[in-house]
Amino acid sequence: DMLRQRAVSKQYSSSAYVFFENQSGFNFKTIEGLIKDGKPTIGSRVFNTQQNQMGTKAAQANSYRTILKHENIKKADGNAKAAMGIFRAVTKTFDMNTKSFTSTDFNLKEVFDKFQKPAAGKAQIPNSDDFIKNYGEGVPKQFFTLKDTNLPDTFIDTAMAVRNSFTMLLNSDITRILVHGDTGLKAGDLITLDFADPTGTTDKKKNDTMMSGNYLIVRLRHMITPSTKHKHEISCDCVKMGI
Repeated sequence: DMLRQRAVSKQYSSSAYVFFENQSGFNFKTIEGLIKDGKPTIGSRVFNTQQNQMGTKAAQANSYRTILKHENIKKADGNAKAAMGIFRAVTKTFDMNTKSFTSTDFNLKEVFDKFQKPAAGKAQIPNSDDFIKNYGEGVPKQFFTLKDTNLPDTFIDTAMAVRNSFTMLLNSDITRILVHGDTGLKAGDLITLDFADPTGTTDKKKNDTMMSGNYLIVRLRHMITPSTKHKHEISCDCVKMGI
């Protein structure tokens, strides 16, 4: 965990490293790396709220990808995001050798497009420009770190605010789904969730373009229910970044 917190990536500016174990073994990787590598491997991991409406044989065959239940367990709060330094932040660094301070400014607008995001297309910051201008830019969060120029540079001062913004933005909205059991599904996987547009019609509904898209599984729980007919279901906490 010490290495995870201090590691700085040459490839991804967020340097948001995670260390965890799944069926594939131990993983020490950036979240952005998980997202980039996960996009080509989504394959059949496409879950749909509409497959309960059985019609074609193909729909029946894919019914195990039905989203049985879903809920938003954490919803973004614009004021909290501004206070946490998601939009703007300043890192103050004290050099123990020269006994001097330096400042590093962070602005989300300058780096957001460079972040690896689960979305297949171009994602947008889930707050308006007016909101960020009025609230996000006026209350930058301040970070503090020490360095010693007698020693090799750790680059932590340049990564600290970026990592904070990336991880907070990624986890500002969490969607929990309940799906049929699949022993191949694991934390760190990228999946696609297609949510039906909540409109009152008996016709086949279109997908909700705001909620649907690619998600990263950050937490997963297998649940086996013993009964006359054993049941295996999975609860997944999923996140995506932007709209």
